[in-house]
Formats: sequence, C-alpha cells, structure tokens
Amino acid sequence: MGPPEEIVGDYRLDYAQPGPNAELEEFLWTMLYEAAQMRKGGETLEWAKQDALLRGYVAGWGRPTDHAVVAVHVPSGEQVAAAWVRIHEAGCAFMQADIPEVAIATHPDHRSKGLGGALLPALIAHARRQPARYAGLSLSVRSSNRAVGLYRKVGFTVSSEKIGRGDEISYVMFFPFSTPVSD
Repeated sequence: MGPPEEIVGDYRLDYAQPGPNAELEEFLWTMLYEAAQMRKGGETLEWAKQDALLRGYVAGWGRPTDHAVVAVHVPSGEQVAAAWVRIHEAGCAFMQADIPEVAIATHPDHRSKGLGGALLPALIAHARRQPARYAGLSLSVRSSNRAVGLYRKVGFTVSSEKIGRGDEISYVMFFPFSTPVSD
C-alpha cells in the first residue's frame, strides 16, 4: 500500500500500486509524450510508442522497480500529471544500474498549479522507501525548460550536458540519496 493520500489544491496525489497496470501504462505514455515535447515536433503519440528510446520509459509497465505518483484532478476524477522512475539502460540520463531515471509531466491544461513541485518530492520520498536501495535518481531535461529550476530546488544538480533533440542542449541531472529533500 502506498503512503497516505496527499492533497494539493484541487488535486490528489495517488501512489501507483506495484505490478502491471495497462491503464496506468497508457496514461504514462500520454505524459511521456508531453514531457518529450513531441507535439512541437509534429510527432504523434503512436509514433512515440514506436520510438525505441522512449519505449524504455513506459513499455511493459509494472516491473518491481517501476514506481509512480499520479496527480488526479479531484472535481473531474481525471489523471492530469505523473512522476515516475524506471531503471533502463537505454535512457537519456542512464548513469548506472542502481540509479533509476525520473520522468515527470503535467497535462497542458493543468500546468502552473504546483503539481510538479508536489509530485517530485513525493516521488523522491517514495523511491527512498522501496526495498531496492538506489544510489539516487537521474533525469534528462532541455536546458531551456523552466522545470530546471524545480529540479535544482529539490536538490538535483547538473551532472553533464549533451546535445539532444533538435540540437538543443540537454542536462543530465542527478539527485543523490545522501541529499535531504528540500521544500
């Protein structure tokens, strides 16, 4: 069972139960599509599901080391944001086998409401409670993405830079589990 329910304004944070969950997997695909800003490039969600790199973040969801926190808009009951971790060596921010990669996204209609700032610390705390002993968490983000400020605020630091999609600079950021979670 997950941690107690958390409320952020009109939103509830739900902790996904371990194991396969086709409905959650489909929602995470939608969120990954948003996180990767694929709409800007004209790609479709179906195209994203065929991309070998992106498949590693979601396909076959439900491994014992897959963990997610989902924001639900309470008035509508709709899932609108998610943060999740997964270990996969093909990820954009792969560092080593005991450092799962974070993905996080919010539906465009629900952005700027504090959901990322609530989801990320909840996910970090959730990952720390798991039986697997992780060294920390990693993520990849475009340097121009305003979420870089959120990641820094909670304790992620830039580990390296690389040229990403569209020849934009992307950061690989790392959160060591020796770092306390900041508010």
